[in-house]
Amino acid sequence: MGRKSKTYYTMGSLTILTSTTVRALDFYCQKGLLKPSRYNEQGHRTYTDEDLLLLQQILIL
Repeated sequence: MGRKSKTYYTMGSLTILTSTTVRALDFYCQKGLLKPSRYNEQGHRTYTDEDLLLLQQILIL
């Protein structure tokens, strides 16, 4: 059985996919609603498909 590789999104790509802003993502992170899955080599926050789904739920609510 093959391993499923994870897709990681940058903050910029996440904002484009969800039509939100970096400021909103910063706010959700500060409030503990949405935490990045990992940080890349440059220290930038990255998010997975699961994080994308969680962000969509946050935006709907």
